[in-house]
Amino acid sequence: MAQVYTLATFLLGLAIFALLTWASPKKVGYFYLAWLAYSISLGTHPFVLALLPGIVYFVTATDVKIVSIRNLLICLGLTALGVLQYLYIPLRASAMPLYSEIKSGNLRDFWIYMTYYPKADTLKYGLAEIIGQRIPVAAQWWQEQFFLPGILIGLAGAFLMARRSLRMAIFIVLVLSGNAAMYLNHGSSNIFVYPVVSYMFYTIFIAEAFSSLRLRTGIHPRLRGALSILVLCLLLAFPAALDVRNHPLVDQSENGLDH
Repeated sequence: MAQVYTLATFLLGLAIFALLTWASPKKVGYFYLAWLAYSISLGTHPFVLALLPGIVYFVTATDVKIVSIRNLLICLGLTALGVLQYLYIPLRASAMPLYSEIKSGNLRDFWIYMTYYPKADTLKYGLAEIIGQRIPVAAQWWQEQFFLPGILIGLAGAFLMARRSLRMAIFIVLVLSGNAAMYLNHGSSNIFVYPVVSYMFYTIFIAEAFSSLRLRTGIHPRLRGALSILVLCLLLAFPAALDVRNHPLVDQSENGLDH
């Protein structure tokens, strides 16, 4: 199951990279690449739909002229290309495999599953339950991922980014909010995996804080070089520390065939 979210997160990262590249020279090819990567990620897992408002905001805030009939049709075609992956489910289910998470042997059963079960898993909690139960659990997830210093550094980076590029800061906040709306309302047993997209975007705030430290004016060139090395070491050490801490939670080496 983890590979599904990993692949979706990678494709979203590719989409955002292409989107940011398009935002600078306004080369429409990068925009199409971004939309194609997002569409394929949508075919990987539908939870990425929660990020769509943030993406639409960034696109329109960057260049509203990109919204045209021609581009809308192209984006619809790219979206259809991405979600065609789901046709594998009824095709595979019709062969009656030994294991099938979605037992949809025809398009009618597949449509029922795709339209009913997501609704059954989402919007299961009221406001009081979200505040009293879900947010404390999510806060624990975030602390396990970033530790308290990482969270504070990310908040500082968000403030610095808002001063430098309010559009970019709003974009990331909308993405984080959309993803949070998903995992705070979702009742699936593997819901703890859903914030992985937020973790990826939050590291952008952390990187912003580190970069602002390195790029401060009035610093001696040698000291600036030392700070660059320090920032690089921190960027490498941070995920390594998370890996050391979280690896026991996902280690399945004792569940192999030899045991």
